[in-house]
Amino acid sequence: MIKKIVVAGILSLFVVATGWAKKDETVLPAGEQMAKCRALFAKKKWAQAQVELQKMVLNYPGYPAIDTAHMMLGISNFKQDLFLLASEEFKKVVNNFPSSPLACPADFYSAYSQFKMAPQNPAYDQKEVSSAVEAFRNFLEEWPTCTYADSAHLFLAQALDRLAKKDYSIGLLYFKLRDYEAARIYLQGVIDEFAESNYGPEALYLFARSLEKEKKFAEAKVKYEAFLSIYPGHKRASEVREKLKKNSELATAEPAKK
Repeated sequence: MIKKIVVAGILSLFVVATGWAKKDETVLPAGEQMAKCRALFAKKKWAQAQVELQKMVLNYPGYPAIDTAHMMLGISNFKQDLFLLASEEFKKVVNNFPSSPLACPADFYSAYSQFKMAPQNPAYDQKEVSSAVEAFRNFLEEWPTCTYADSAHLFLAQALDRLAKKDYSIGLLYFKLRDYEAARIYLQGVIDEFAESNYGPEALYLFARSLEKEKKFAEAKVKYEAFLSIYPGHKRASEVREKLKKNSELATAEPAKK
């Protein structure tokens, strides 16, 4: 009896492995296939929609709404956390159908998919974040008035924060250790590369404070002025104005002391 069960199990595996198992490989006429895809997509049956949409794009590349099919396939992949596959589908919409009204959202979601692929811990390799930064910047250059532009700015800032956090944290550590020159090396990297991030103004502020701590009041004054010029509405603006006034007075008084 046990032998029969084992044999039956082996036969079942053989059937599946060799493709004998019954599968739905049916491809309906183009209109019906697209309708089936839309129905599954509307019900948020992402895995099933993915299968049917793949049939659609492979079998009917000249269908009038094929850009929509690629977009739906990208979203179906995205909803299943298949971000690499999603990004590739979105890119097909952008590259193959540049005049489509879906080109803008597809371009945004391609960049967003790259962002989602990256590990959230900044200690890990952030190459996907770097790619996402480039993609979001390209998107904003190409589609500055697109509906998704505000979201792109938001995610660009988040991506830049991830890249800036490591250098800023090291700069802050050196600042706390009173090694101000070493601190400025890392802070300058944040200022130069990630000024758009939330760490940009913090790095510039800390850079100015490091100069002030070393009694380099004239240099600190210049940095505080730069802060107010670049980030006039920042939460630290009032504090920086006070520090600017103080350092301006000290910088003026400095020659008299000498």
